[in-house]
Amino acid sequence: MKNIKINKNYEKGFTLIELVVSIAIVAILSGVVLQISKFSDTHKSLTLARDKVRVMVRLAQNSSLSIPNPEQKHICGYGMYIEDAKNYKVFYTFASDGDFGNDPNTCRDDVIYHSYNLVPGTQRSDLITGSLGDALVFTSHVGESIFFRVPYSEVYGNDGQQLVANYQIDINNTNVGATKSVTINSVGKIE
Repeated sequence: MKNIKINKNYEKGFTLIELVVSIAIVAILSGVVLQISKFSDTHKSLTLARDKVRVMVRLAQNSSLSIPNPEQKHICGYGMYIEDAKNYKVFYTFASDGDFGNDPNTCRDDVIYHSYNLVPGTQRSDLITGSLGDALVFTSHVGESIFFRVPYSEVYGNDGQQLVANYQIDINNTNVGATKSVTINSVGKIE
């Protein structure tokens, strides 16, 4: 007989154990990537909400410096009011013609014009209303306002008194428990 050389090359491919281990590794890595992506999305939504609130506070501050007054009212100032855990408003207050006529310093001297809650509803006007996104809530200063008086943008708290300490607005993401803040100091610097 002829010498027949038998080639004992095994079939090329993966064994069942190698396939199971490879699939397990891919599944674990996919789970990790999805968790990181989910955390990144919730963190991004919190950061965007904080930035939006910061822009609304700056809008109130800038309006108090530029004094936009299309209706020719005796505007006392502009502010941001946190209505409830989700909603906020940018507003302005104004003195009536009678109050202003009796005392041109009404806006400067009378604390009721320095807060959303103190001024009569007929002497304030809402400019912009907004809302936080899903799972985001205000955790500080709910039902309060921050106010910038015309024409020099002095900062006032909810009690109508000039601010002497930082005013910090906290926004919380209830899904992950993370918090971001907007801070306004007593001279109006917004961080």
